[in-house]
Amino acid sequence: MLNQKLKPCPFCGSKDVGIYGNETVNYYVACINPVCFCKLGEMYLPYDEPDHMFGDEESAAYNWNQRADIKDQ
Repeated sequence: MLNQKLKPCPFCGSKDVGIYGNETVNYYVACINPVCFCKLGEMYLPYDEPDHMFGDEESAAYNWNQRADIKDQ
């Protein structure tokens, strides 16, 4: 069970984000806004597992929710 709420997409602000994957496929978070498609974790080939794939939903959510603390200068 996911213990944290996903933040909106950092690019388009959409709240239409979700975690995808299952026990045999690594997890990633994606925005499903049809004009955005921002993702954290993608599968490029069936056996290719880039470093930005996550082993569980909590790790995927935690990394998606990270935001830079940018202040106006």
